[in-house]
Amino acid sequence: MKESSYLKKVKEQYENYPYPKRELKDEKGGMYTSNSENLTRLNHYGFKGDMPLFKKNKGKPFRVLVAGAGTGDAVIHMAEQLRDFNAKVVYLDMSQASMRVAKKRAKMRKLKNIDWILNSLLELPNMQIKKFHYISCTGVLHHLESPIEGLNALKSVLKKSGVMSIMVYGLYGRTGIYQMQELMKLVNKNENNMQKKVDNIKNMLPTLPAKNWFKRDEKTWREKLIQGGDIEIYDMFLHSQDRAYTVPQLYDYIEEQGGLKIIEFIGSSAHTGKLAYRPENYIRNENILKKVKKLSKIEQQSVAELMAGTFNTHTFYVANKADTVASTRDFDLIPYFTAPMLKNMILERKNSHLNKILKLNIEADKGPKGLLQFEMTPLRIKLIELVDGKRSINKIFDLIDLDNKELLKTFDPIYMMFHNFDLMLLKSKKFPRILTTYEMQERFITKYL
Repeated sequence: MKESSYLKKVKEQYENYPYPKRELKDEKGGMYTSNSENLTRLNHYGFKGDMPLFKKNKGKPFRVLVAGAGTGDAVIHMAEQLRDFNAKVVYLDMSQASMRVAKKRAKMRKLKNIDWILNSLLELPNMQIKKFHYISCTGVLHHLESPIEGLNALKSVLKKSGVMSIMVYGLYGRTGIYQMQELMKLVNKNENNMQKKVDNIKNMLPTLPAKNWFKRDEKTWREKLIQGGDIEIYDMFLHSQDRAYTVPQLYDYIEEQGGLKIIEFIGSSAHTGKLAYRPENYIRNENILKKVKKLSKIEQQSVAELMAGTFNTHTFYVANKADTVASTRDFDLIPYFTAPMLKNMILERKNSHLNKILKLNIEADKGPKGLLQFEMTPLRIKLIELVDGKRSINKIFDLIDLDNKELLKTFDPIYMMFHNFDLMLLKSKKFPRILTTYEMQERFITKYL
C-alpha cells in the first residue's frame, strides 16, 4: 500500500508514542477490560444469546479481530476470556512500537491464542483473511482520513452473522479539546520536533484562564493525562487527524453510508451506558417528556446527548442486520443476573417489603445514576427466585401454575427493569460459563505468572 502523508504522520505518532501507555510492571495489578468486549454482553446483544463458542478441540473456531489494537488492551481481554475455547484473536495495527508492547504483555500472560499482523486496517480487503465473528475497533475510525473507507474495510471481513463494537469520539464532550487542538496548531506553527510540541502543551495548560472551555472541564481529563503522560498529551491535543460525531452523524455514517445497523449503545459505564441515551433520564417535566417520546428513536437519543452535553465517546454494537438481540420471546433462553448479589439483596428484603415498593439505587462511575423500584408481590418474588442462570424461561414458567401469556406480562417488566442496567441478560443452554475478570486475573497470577 502506498502510504499517504496522513498515514505517515499517524504512524510516526504511534511509533514514538505507542498508545495507550502501558507498562509491563502494571500487568499484575489488574487487567484492562471493556464493556463491549465482555463476552456475556456480546452474546446477548450480538448473537441472540447463542454465540457459536466451543471448548478447545470442538466445533469451529470463534474468530475475533481487534483492528487498530494499539498496546493491546482489547486483545489481552479477549484472549484471556477465550483461553479455554476454540478461538483465535487477531491483533492488527500499523505501529511496530505498539505491537511490541502488546506482545510483551501477551507473553507475560502466556497467551497463545493470538495472531499478530502489522498493517493498516485499510488493507483488510486485500489480505485474503478468513472472516470474523466479532470485530473490535476502538478509537480508530475517527483518526482515518476517510472513516467510511475504514468502516467498509472492516465490513469486508465481517461474517454475515457477525457483530462489531465500535468506539468513536463524541463531539459535544470534546469541545474544550478541539479548541486546544486549534490553539496548539498556532503555537506549534513551524515546529516539527514532536517532543517540543508536547512540552509546549505542558507549558500552556497551567496558563489557561479559568473560563477557557478545557479549563472548565479539566477534571474530566486530569486522571487520563496524569496516567498517560506525554503519550496521552500527544494523542489528545496534537493528533494530525481527529474528528468526532453527534448521534445523528453516527447513524448517517454507520447506517446510511455504511449499510450497517446500530444495535445498541454500550457506553463506558458498567450499568448505565445505554440509559444515558434515553431522554427520560434527564427530563422531569411530564408534558415535555410526552412530547419528546413521540419523536423518532434517533431524535430521542439526540435530545439525551444534547441535554447531557458530556458524551466524549460513543461506544456501540453494529451488525449487518438489526435482529441480533436476545429476546424473552424465545422461551428456550436462560435469564440470569450479571450481578448475583443483587438477587440476594432483593430476596433478603422479601418479607419486610412484601406488597410494598422496593427501591434500589444503582451507582456507576459515569452516566446517570439509576433507580430500580418495583412492587414486591408474591408472584414477582417467586419469578426472581427462579431466575438461577440454569432454568430457561420455559422451565421457570412451568414451575408456576399460571398461563404463560399471563406470566410473561409479569416477567417482562421485571426483566426489562434489570436489563435496562444490563443486570439481567439472556443466554442459550449451550453458551458456556465465562470467567469473571477477577477469576481471570487470579488464574494469571497463580498459574501463569
